[in-house]
Amino acid sequence: MDLHLEGKRTLVTGSTAGIGFAAALGLAREGADVIVNGRTEARAQAAAQRIREQVPGATVRSVAADLAGAEGCDALIQAVPDLDVLVDNVGIFEPKPFEEIADADWLRFFETNVMSGVRLSRHYLKGMRERDWGRIVFVSSESGLQIPPEMIHYGMTKTAQLAIARGIAETTAGTGVTVNSVLPGPTRSEGVATFVDRMAQQRGIDFATMEREFFETARPSSLLRRFASVEEVASMIVYVCSAAASATNGAALRVDGGVVRAILWRPEPAAQISGSRRESCPRRGLPWAGIDLDLALGRLQLPVHRTAITTRASRRGRQRLCAVCLLTPGDQDPPQFIAHRRRALGTHKRPCCKVASIVALRVPTVVGLHFLLLFPGSSLAKEGLQTGRPHANLESYKPSCGAVGG
Repeated sequence: MDLHLEGKRTLVTGSTAGIGFAAALGLAREGADVIVNGRTEARAQAAAQRIREQVPGATVRSVAADLAGAEGCDALIQAVPDLDVLVDNVGIFEPKPFEEIADADWLRFFETNVMSGVRLSRHYLKGMRERDWGRIVFVSSESGLQIPPEMIHYGMTKTAQLAIARGIAETTAGTGVTVNSVLPGPTRSEGVATFVDRMAQQRGIDFATMEREFFETARPSSLLRRFASVEEVASMIVYVCSAAASATNGAALRVDGGVVRAILWRPEPAAQISGSRRESCPRRGLPWAGIDLDLALGRLQLPVHRTAITTRASRRGRQRLCAVCLLTPGDQDPPQFIAHRRRALGTHKRPCCKVASIVALRVPTVVGLHFLLLFPGSSLAKEGLQTGRPHANLESYKPSCGAVGG
């Protein structure tokens, strides 16, 4: 596969060893003009020389800069004023009990792991927009989803990276710029290998035994059952940097060996909510969240034909939920929906949902949030949601707008 990276100006931060070096090496093999970064000139030059030796004819140079502060980021930007591809890989980790993590440690981790990517992305994004092409990749971690109790401060920074990457990606809509995160799992990088070797020596066992015990006790959900190699992680990074990944934007791509036991959506059994006949008055309703129902419903095996959401503007101009209704798979809308819709559209002064019961489907996401999807309690809706049988006409489902956060 031709990844079309020839001549692309590419910076990989923290690339003198481990995942960063493997990514820089992989990008050089694809013809990119690679800039290696490290805290010291000696290590940065040595890494660049290793790439030249392994990829004859590669265009590689080194820039020494400590990205744990604004000064180091500014120095790097002055040395490299413009880029096509930014791989934000630099990061630090340190196991430490929560009670012993001082304020200085929290700030040091945040400055290095989070603010370095913020500062560099903020600068290089402008040029990428002007050229209508660019790639920004944050190297996060599965620890951003499953916070390790022995490294809470580290996990916090990895979660922050996911939020930042997705937020920046939202600003690139309709352009040729993409911003993604790559989430490695336990990886045999230089730092991890040194850490595991030290622990093995303290216990008087070899690396293989320590690795096996680690996955049996600390990461039992791993499907790989070993540390991933840095090259395995770098392969994903190189691909996301390429022109071939133009349709991948705002994604959190896991290279975790199956450690995270989750898929994007996990529906729970439906439940019926009984109570007041005036169930969702807009004045007390949930705020409009604008989340696409295509993800919440269209890609789930749910027994729905189509769904409609109606909103109204409050006195302050905010959009609030008026109705979320399940439509039966017929040519005509059911009578209760027609009446409901008329109320929601303002026929009455207070357009409230007046149905005897509401069927609710609670859909948790991988990050712990929930969507609460409310449907009028018709027998068809309740039977379908409770049995979980997908409707034959699911492919004809066309969402009209968004959902709400529950």
